[in-house]
Amino acid sequence: MMKKIFTAILLMCFLSLFGCTAYSSEKPTELQPALPACVYYNGNLYSHVGDVIYYLPEKAELIGETNNVGSDMKSDLDSTVNGYVYTIPDNSTELLFQWKEWDEQVDGKEPFLVLHSSSENESVSTGLFASATPSKSVISMSYYDGTEGVNGFFSDQAEEENVVLSLNTVETFLVMDWTPDLITYPAYGFMIGSEDGNGYRAFWSNGYLVMRDGKVYLFDYDFGKIWEEHTWRDEHQLVALADMPCGCYLARNESGWIASNMHLSDDVDSPENISITCIEWTDEKIVYELENTGSEDWQYGSYYSLEVLLDGNWYKVPMNCDYNYGFTDECRVLKAGETKRVTVSLTGASPYSNLPEGHYRLVTYGAILEVDV
Repeated sequence: MMKKIFTAILLMCFLSLFGCTAYSSEKPTELQPALPACVYYNGNLYSHVGDVIYYLPEKAELIGETNNVGSDMKSDLDSTVNGYVYTIPDNSTELLFQWKEWDEQVDGKEPFLVLHSSSENESVSTGLFASATPSKSVISMSYYDGTEGVNGFFSDQAEEENVVLSLNTVETFLVMDWTPDLITYPAYGFMIGSEDGNGYRAFWSNGYLVMRDGKVYLFDYDFGKIWEEHTWRDEHQLVALADMPCGCYLARNESGWIASNMHLSDDVDSPENISITCIEWTDEKIVYELENTGSEDWQYGSYYSLEVLLDGNWYKVPMNCDYNYGFTDECRVLKAGETKRVTVSLTGASPYSNLPEGHYRLVTYGAILEVDV
């Protein structure tokens, strides 16, 4: 039976042990100690879903301790944090976690975290990067500390092959309840080419690996070591979490966009004598008209971006993580007095789709179209 020790963040949860009604729960504003990402027990992976209770049920039975590598354990328990693990008779789907060292004066009222076991936590075994092509591509990585970050690449084939080999030995588990609220820092982005030409894009934080298709895995790997051991070429700065690979999944949750994870928009210089009018904006497409009311021709192209208004500021909407193609570098001409209609898709292989409700603007070569969605 493989044991995995996954990184910090897990256990924030407690509420559904016997149908929820037996427990009074309130969520703490912040839990100070590190949170384990999982507990592995009797062949099942238990992970949190975000609920917390504040007392131990009377029927709870201690089944063992988690001591990082489990030197003291009565059962097959793995975790990244020292604590006690309890079970409830007649409930085989959930465990309770209690920190060994909790200071109520410093950290507030002591929580007990509920860990849920589910068939949705599917073992994927190894080889998540099996189609990577280190002989034909470079490794690009990003680092973000919660305030700022940097991106760079290195291209040493032997070293790249070693990195890919080590990645493919990690046993992974598919996680169904991940949200950006579980992100801690530092966080890392990872990119490399693949046999199908699409390439791998991944984001890692706190033991969770987010892939470009939106799937999230428990992934016990030290990306920090790769970052520290290599010299990165062509480094450039990152100013927001959403600038990292898979940024479209990092910038939104069930409630909508997360401004703190997004990139503030740049100032826009609007062209003179160019007006833009919305004809149609649906979940499937945006149709607008450009009109040149001036006496000189205006040059533009196919590029456009979407921005969303949050808390009084405009933020860049991250492009779809599965979007593989850039905008064509072409020159279009809107002659003086001419009007042209433009349609952009919001479905399929398009830069943007599935937009949550909000106030948006489309920006194309300085022309701005605002609309409520």
